[in-house]
Amino acid sequence: MYAPFGGGCIVGKTEIMNAHVPAYRSGGMVDVVSDSDVTWLKAPELWEAGSPNYFGQIALGKACEALSTVGFDAIQKHEQVLLRRAIDGLQAIDGVTLYADSQNIEDRVGVLTFNLQKVKAADVAQAFANKYGIAVRQGEFCAHPLCHRLMGISDEQILADRDKPGFEAPAMVRVSMGMYNTEEDVDALIEAVTQLSKQ
Repeated sequence: MYAPFGGGCIVGKTEIMNAHVPAYRSGGMVDVVSDSDVTWLKAPELWEAGSPNYFGQIALGKACEALSTVGFDAIQKHEQVLLRRAIDGLQAIDGVTLYADSQNIEDRVGVLTFNLQKVKAADVAQAFANKYGIAVRQGEFCAHPLCHRLMGISDEQILADRDKPGFEAPAMVRVSMGMYNTEEDVDALIEAVTQLSKQ
């Protein structure tokens, strides 16, 4: 939500939140502690361990206000324009593989993943950062099985490959576009991929 300071929140039904104790525990969530037992407070205090992140919560609140002012429909429309431009531009480059539906994008956010046939994902990300000033993420994005499926790698293959000497985990490049990005940013991305594809 564009907020700094690591702010966040958890939302849930009170009875469910009261039925579970968080993995990370600290002051502010206990009622009584003895040598042999602890009595937990009820939600929301149960889920508010430690010192509150006041700055983070203020920043998150301001981010909510800003997003409400801009409007989610406007943000979605802007991201759709950027996404369509990026998809069309990348599809025109030889050796680029896009991993998602490139036609029906009305339910997508401004995120796309791709690979460049002749350049490893890590090298693409490094070149983007060092040469072009473009920040992307590369890897499997905490979604390894999904990434394997999208890249056509079977479970059996990845399990066999991981034990081979010099194994490198398969990877993709992920581009995330938000309300702060422009069409010029997308054009710079396309140009960078074009240059890298010629190596």
